[in-house]
Amino acid sequence: MIDDKNLHLLLDKVGIDKTQIKTTNVVPEFFAPMVEDVKKDIIHKLSTVANYTYYIESHKLKDLFSAYDVKATNRKTKYQLGICRHIRKEITINLGYYHNMEIDKDEVFQTLVHEFVHGIVFHIYSQSGHNKLFHSLMYILTGEFR
Repeated sequence: MIDDKNLHLLLDKVGIDKTQIKTTNVVPEFFAPMVEDVKKDIIHKLSTVANYTYYIESHKLKDLFSAYDVKATNRKTKYQLGICRHIRKEITINLGYYHNMEIDKDEVFQTLVHEFVHGIVFHIYSQSGHNKLFHSLMYILTGEFR
């Protein structure tokens, strides 16, 4: 197996600069439609089904979601399937979390909901973290507090 150090030595020998190497980030076909399904589900539940306390107008959610860049990576990680960077308005799902196992689409869907709720809590309610509001919204959307 070639590690990073040996790879750089090999590339130097054949005259290839490491900046010429293009990494591929293969995203499964289900991902983009799933992101849209999550958005529609959240908009429906928070603008029509949610009780008055957590009601959010659909146009506010649509505006927020359109500002977010949602992407999938194949970064290998043991602890984090998704992350919401609400300042950058970016959600990343690390599909490398599954390593060589089959991707659990339900878990990816739930993680997308989770990360979008972080964005909602931050941009609409000016709060952050896994606070009472976060857990309440998660319960409305998924039936679970996480």
